[in-house]
Amino acid sequence: MKKIAAAVLIVVLSVSGVVPAFANGLNQPVPILMYHNIVDEGGEEDALNVPVDRFEDHIRTLKYMGYNSITFEQLHEYFSGGEGLPENPVLITFDDGYLSNYSHAFGILSEYGYCATVFMITDYIGSYGYLDGEMLVEMQHSGVFDIQNHSASHLYNLSDMDSARMRAQVAGAREVLEELLDKPVRFFCYPFGRHSSALRGVLKAEGIDMAVTTAHGAAKIGDDPLQLDRIRVFGFDTGKSLVNRIGNTTGRHAKPVPQDIKPNDEDMVPFQGTTDYCGTSRICLYVAENFVMDVVSIMPLTGDERILGLIYALYRPFWKKDLSLQ
Repeated sequence: MKKIAAAVLIVVLSVSGVVPAFANGLNQPVPILMYHNIVDEGGEEDALNVPVDRFEDHIRTLKYMGYNSITFEQLHEYFSGGEGLPENPVLITFDDGYLSNYSHAFGILSEYGYCATVFMITDYIGSYGYLDGEMLVEMQHSGVFDIQNHSASHLYNLSDMDSARMRAQVAGAREVLEELLDKPVRFFCYPFGRHSSALRGVLKAEGIDMAVTTAHGAAKIGDDPLQLDRIRVFGFDTGKSLVNRIGNTTGRHAKPVPQDIKPNDEDMVPFQGTTDYCGTSRICLYVAENFVMDVVSIMPLTGDERILGLIYALYRPFWKKDLSLQ
């Protein structure tokens, strides 16, 4: 049976379209996702806290749907007329510098080959529940995280202060991070999303190239680089709902990208879900009404010939819980 299953999978699974196309010259909106704290499984689900299992569902779904994570360096280069971005770019950000960015998010992002930005409040470095200096250095050097500026003290009224106090908060944090990480710090996140023309002027004078708000939207060429909108990720978001919100915000709905996987016998398991059409010669797989993945058939399928009872799903280890194996 295992040999038969392997044969079915080799025929059915498509490996075409794996390499992302570059979108030079296209003004594609770029979703910037806003996370804060990643909590333990079963923890709070709100605007600041995302359970770790939900976070993995987000990243797994983004990966499967063909999203490619980028950095602010890439976004700035693109906005400046330089190199284009990969198809379906996404920029992942974490505000404040919670310890969970290291303990929970780091490993998941690494596993899926994604990168992200942490906007660190420098006065909080080493405080209870926040990242310490050694963690920040490790994260920066890993290539998975880029550490950037979220001000020194995260003051609610920063945008209303005099220019000297604004400068102390912006430049002070930048200097701490640059000394710790030995690299330029050129991107900023407004505390509480609050900004003003005076604060933006200070950022420009201090060499900040881009800054993000908490306003909802996607970034695109022509936007003020010091007023970039983001998409807040909620703890109750599933991978599917997050991808739908990204598509509704950007106007670009991504399609699944078949994975370039070579099946092994031990990877074969009977599929316990249901199937349906989702395009020409494509079949969608569902478990408990949750979309898992789609496959491509080399032959037309009609009626009961939709491989009901015959389809076998190839899965990576992190798909096990989604496939509800028996």
